Amino acid sequence: GRVVDENMASRTVFRREFGLPDRPPATSLFFPDAGQVFFRLDWTPSATYVTFDATRWFGAHNHLGCNGITLHAHGHSLLIDSGSLTYHFAHAATINPHLLNELAGPYRKSTRVHNTLSLNGWNQWTVNPDQTRHWHARGIDVMFSRYSGGYWSGSYGWWFSQGGGVGIPAVHDRIMIWLRDRCVVVIDTMMRWNEVQEGVSEAVRSPAPEMNWQFTLDDVLIDDASKCVTTNHPDGNVLMLLPHLPPNAQFALHHGSTELFRGWIAMAGRNQTYIPSPQLSISCMPWTEFMGGLVRV
Repeated sequence: GRVVDENMASRTVFRREFGLPDRPPATSLFFPDAGQVFFRLDWTPSATYVTFDATRWFGAHNHLGCNGITLHAHGHSLLIDSGSLTYHFAHAATINPHLLNELAGPYRKSTRVHNTLSLNGWNQWTVNPDQTRHWHARGIDVMFSRYSGGYWSGSYGWWFSQGGGVGIPAVHDRIMIWLRDRCVVVIDTMMRWNEVQEGVSEAVRSPAPEMNWQFTLDDVLIDDASKCVTTNHPDGNVLMLLPHLPPNAQFALHHGSTELFRGWIAMAGRNQTYIPSPQLSISCMPWTEFMGGLVRV
């Protein structure tokens, strides 16, 4: 909240100095050249705001998180990007608790750590999203973005330095509907080509769609029967409803795991220091064409 107040105060001083009106910027802003979207209720420090990542490819610092979403409300970061854990990108051949830095580097830039979809938990490729669109009307914003670069088994550091590995041609379409002061609706469609080729692995013939959501340092409660997920802040919380999921969807919660390095976020303000934090993963086998979700605060 302090940062928002300071930034708005600085903006007001600047605009007055140059004879510009004091009015605040719009609360729905789409930056097409960057591929980033920011929706806010207002410019008070505790206002709810949502971001959508359709970032265009600019090089080695990019993360493979196309169509990712973050959510902030009541002064809390609720659904987040994991941040910069470490710049150490040596890749360990085996997972070992004593090699966290070697694992954290590729992890924090991977698709799996961002609030988006993948197949088998594999990475997106280093391409621009397609057909990014934004529509605005009173009380509602709609965002659409298509990622069509497929999913790749290779580890990503600064680049796919060891090669992309095995790939699956696929397209992920995400629609995000921001119903002002009510909820965010997320509709996902995953499309792939299902020709069976001789000699390909089971992971390619029957990939598992995987939806990930990275939370902050809170209890995350999962009700499998109602397909409902909640957090346990003392005030502002996430209520995530999942009304359209395949009947075989499986929920898993990862929290500081080193057996399979998942459920970690960067400590605020400090690079190369990271702490356990719950990550929700929803996956299904066999393959299904559609996964949908609703996030409501």
